Amino acid sequence: MANGYPGNFIESCINRFLSSKFTNTSEQPPVYGPDKKRVTLCLPYRGCASEKVSRQLHRLIGKVAPWISLNIIFRPICKLSQLSKPKTPLSLLANSNVYKIACTHTQPFTLA
Repeated sequence: MANGYPGNFIESCINRFLSSKFTNTSEQPPVYGPDKKRVTLCLPYRGCASEKVSRQLHRLIGKVAPWISLNIIFRPICKLSQLSKPKTPLSLLANSNVYKIACTHTQPFTLA
């Protein structure tokens, strides 16, 4: 060839490219054996350490118990409502307002 590559190398590259584009890779061969058991683990979120723990747990479960499909959920340590409480609780009566709306086209009505 003019570019210095042997012909069989060029043909193998073309065949590899075409086979990867035109073969149906979405059809996986059937897997025989027991289904993986789904396990969900709920942990408190602790920043970057949480991601590290998640990776380590996935690796460990993959090696020790490959029949388990691990799903890790991170929850916040505390809710925002627990962090800030109003200083004085508001009663229901303090917030109850009555409005009277006068309309020119209909009878006046009251909103409570």
